[in-house]
Amino acid sequence: MEEQKKVNALLDSLDQGRRILFGVHMLKRLAPNYFYFIRQENFGDPNLIPRVIEAAKLFFAEPQKAEVAASELMEPLDKAAPDSEDYGSVYSTYALDACCVCYDIIQLIIKNEPEAAHRVSNVPIDTLYVYVQDQILTEEESASLGIIFSTPQIQNEITFQVKLIERLKSNAPLDDLIDEAFSTTYDSIIGLK
Repeated sequence: MEEQKKVNALLDSLDQGRRILFGVHMLKRLAPNYFYFIRQENFGDPNLIPRVIEAAKLFFAEPQKAEVAASELMEPLDKAAPDSEDYGSVYSTYALDACCVCYDIIQLIIKNEPEAAHRVSNVPIDTLYVYVQDQILTEEESASLGIIFSTPQIQNEITFQVKLIERLKSNAPLDDLIDEAFSTTYDSIIGLK
């Protein structure tokens, strides 16, 4: 998808801290899906996402401590991530997507892998892909990738990400960008509460 290549190129132009901030924004938009899954299936760790966000926040004050904190989250993440084959609902997929973003934020803190930022960007699009295919389109329409990727849901997500990256690349003071990332709240990208 051409738009995703554009987003990835923009992400490549960000420094480590701004990539982490991008990840925090994406995770906060997927977190309601994980919490919904926890309530529905009584599985998961409601403290996992807040702990990942705290490790990301710590990166801006004490990067070495953030690396340790992030490393220590790998085992709890593994235990709290659902296996979609164990659950009959699509919500396990949405919850697993949030866990994937947690993993990639950890990788951004520890290793600053550019590919981790690409995956963070891809996951909400994948979440919407599954949602659109499952909830919006007819079976016939779902067979066409062109139709799926041209839906308003996915196009709006790409636009959101581009605008967010442009904001992160702006001349805004880093402290303002940090405050925005950690204080902004989002509804689920698929409308779960």
